[in-house]
Amino acid sequence: MRVLVTGGSGFIGGYAAAALLEAGHAVESLQRAPSRPVTAGGRTLSVPVRILHTGMRPEPELFAGADAVVHLIHDKDLTEARSDAFAGWYDAAERAAAASGARQIYVSSYSARPDAVSVYGRTKYRVEQLFLERGHSVVRPGLVLGAGGIFGRILGIVRRTPVVPVPGGSRDKMPYVSVRALGAALEKMVALPVPPREVNAFGAELSDLPALLRTAARIEGLRRWFVPAPVGLTLAGLLLAERCGLRLPVTSDNLRGTMVNQTACHFSNLRETLGIEESVEQAVRAALKA
Repeated sequence: MRVLVTGGSGFIGGYAAAALLEAGHAVESLQRAPSRPVTAGGRTLSVPVRILHTGMRPEPELFAGADAVVHLIHDKDLTEARSDAFAGWYDAAERAAAASGARQIYVSSYSARPDAVSVYGRTKYRVEQLFLERGHSVVRPGLVLGAGGIFGRILGIVRRTPVVPVPGGSRDKMPYVSVRALGAALEKMVALPVPPREVNAFGAELSDLPALLRTAARIEGLRRWFVPAPVGLTLAGLLLAERCGLRLPVTSDNLRGTMVNQTACHFSNLRETLGIEESVEQAVRAALKA
């Protein structure tokens, strides 16, 4: 199959492209940065690149001939003021891809929910509803474990610092999935004759961030201390840092989303729908090899 991955040069996009290539699909990346390579596990993939401008309406010609489109484009600097324009861009992207008759898979988030308080969660929910209403499939990953994303940035701190503060400590539970398992899930969604409409791509058993980080530190032979940090104080600190223009591994929007996510809205069906399952140990080991 000919598969287009929008955002193929991103963290998840590279592993999605790698899984698709390994399964024998012809893959192209539609991305905003023409010079940025498509990579996975430290290696550059031989993937043709097309330029996709999120400030313009996507043209149907970009998607011509595609059998499937995996939508991964996201605005990392998304704000409330920009969310309408971003959702409108996805409305146009879905219509342009639909003109080719391609199967479409939108990669959403565990944070996407009707009561989301974060801009990220609300926007993801709004866009995923658009895809579901038009008959497409949605994949909701948990915290993606790998060398990139939030986990990768925090893991970088763990490797440099012996004492690591963790907002909420072991109290806050979260879903998780390794970037390799997520790439495999997306490839299966492309290949199945009839893909499931909604896949909650994370394990049935939730974990907490200290447990994930302790597992990573143990595997890498690091002695680290993870200190619970009050959520309210951490949120205030993040807001102050953002007002000062500082970029930290976790944003105030991330933390707000985590707080709301403690009331479960989505439940794992990864094993039931796609036959994929991994423990904390397996997910962290896969992430460290990614």
